[in-house]
Amino acid sequence: MTNHFASFLLIISVTLFSACNTGRVYIDQTDSFEIAGKDIKHIISISPNFNLPATLDPIITDKRPVLSSRDAIWFYQTLTDNAKNHGIYLQIEGAAETIEGYNSNYFNYLAPLKREILQVLSLQDFEDVNPQNPDVKPTKKHQNGLIISSHYSHLAEKYGTPYFAIQGISFVPKNENGEQELLMAAALPTDNLSFVTVNVETVYYTVIVDVSLSQIVYREFRVIKINSNQKQFNAIINDSFSTIIK
Repeated sequence: MTNHFASFLLIISVTLFSACNTGRVYIDQTDSFEIAGKDIKHIISISPNFNLPATLDPIITDKRPVLSSRDAIWFYQTLTDNAKNHGIYLQIEGAAETIEGYNSNYFNYLAPLKREILQVLSLQDFEDVNPQNPDVKPTKKHQNGLIISSHYSHLAEKYGTPYFAIQGISFVPKNENGEQELLMAAALPTDNLSFVTVNVETVYYTVIVDVSLSQIVYREFRVIKINSNQKQFNAIINDSFSTIIK
């Protein structure tokens, strides 16, 4: 594991969300995104990930180890509704529960883009491309974004927007030292939930790329309690979109 990937995955001494959903928010954004954010009207969300254990009760966890597709569809609807409330058309593409047959646009363009975003996050950090501007604030602002291939720049014209996102909720299990690893849901095997305990936390994340600039321009992680109810999730997602357009 590279140092960059370790720093990407590891958040130490995180202040957890309380019942009113306050807590640690980890955000990186570029100067260009800060300016554009107020005018963003359309984002393509590539197959949002929603893989949570349905229960922390070990007696019944084997019978229902993960949330149902109905729960995932609720999550997609919550994303689109809250985006709409902030003037954003969030277009979800490639969700496993909604995709029908062979979607050539998703498999030929969007799935490879999502894989590249995850790979770039594992190899680059904002401090590497902006070494002259250290920032310790909760929201770190940078002149430059993380570089992706220009191969995807044509998608801005194809989809009518340069903004593409990966979003989801993933596990954050604590280790014996009290530290927490930030695990992207895409990299987490969903058939092994043996680590699930009452100490498990989760993270809601959004990563946005501007394909016209070939850069990752926004990255956000919010640590939440795994037993948050739907009302709390709704408030968290609403606040996330509010932050995006500030």
